[in-house]
Amino acid sequence: MNINLKFILFLLTLGLFITSCSKEETTFDDLGSDANKRGAIMNVAGSTPGFYNFVDPSAATNLFSYSTAGEAVSSSTLTLSLNGAAPVDLETFTSFPGSYTMSLEQAAVAVGSTLADMQLGDVFTFGFKDVVTSSGTYRSTKTLNVAVSCPSTLAGDYDVTAVGTSTDVCCPDETTVTGVVTLTSNGGGKYGISDWSGGLYLEWYDIYGITATSNEGEIEDICDVITLLDDTEPFGETLEASGSVDPATGIITYSWSNGYGDQGTVTMTPQ
Repeated sequence: MNINLKFILFLLTLGLFITSCSKEETTFDDLGSDANKRGAIMNVAGSTPGFYNFVDPSAATNLFSYSTAGEAVSSSTLTLSLNGAAPVDLETFTSFPGSYTMSLEQAAVAVGSTLADMQLGDVFTFGFKDVVTSSGTYRSTKTLNVAVSCPSTLAGDYDVTAVGTSTDVCCPDETTVTGVVTLTSNGGGKYGISDWSGGLYLEWYDIYGITATSNEGEIEDICDVITLLDDTEPFGETLEASGSVDPATGIITYSWSNGYGDQGTVTMTPQ
């Protein structure tokens, strides 16, 4: 037997060894939509009030609930991270479903920080690891983000005026449109917005198939600072927007732009 043949046999043997080891691995991917598959996941439900109150941090607490899907879970460990850092272990639960309450100070200390260190816009992420069932230990990618923010009550209908310019040949001049835009609370200072463009996209691009619902999106209010959470527009280009709320009048003003160079300024006045 020559050296090359010996080397080939060695590789084949090594491959069989690796294959046999992988069959004994008991960590699996998350379940799909079929909850009857082997394994389990942890579901982390929305929290109350959905944010940590930056205005009153010493009294800020958050309550969320958790449950399982798939096989019966004997235990799972709650984890916490701050601003995307590596998560730390909190508690191991053995009873499901359940709920969990944690103050802002407790959350800060758990990740090695302090209440005084907390900044507006910090985000805590709760998750689960080591979801143990009779058939193995499963990973869970279900997480819950809780931001350090302020109370927000922006939901409702607004009279809107939008002024903007398009780079398309359809609309060479500055355009002004008026209408009504609705904000729907999604909790934690986040709101569904019925048209982030303020009506400009429908005015410009209905010839390309844009409809009244094409520009639905989500904005976030963090202590009167407005950010558009959607990062692409209906045609797939980049999108960004930011602005503010006038606390005295409730008027929201923000400016948006896309990757084509289109831009607009939207002014929303509460009805």
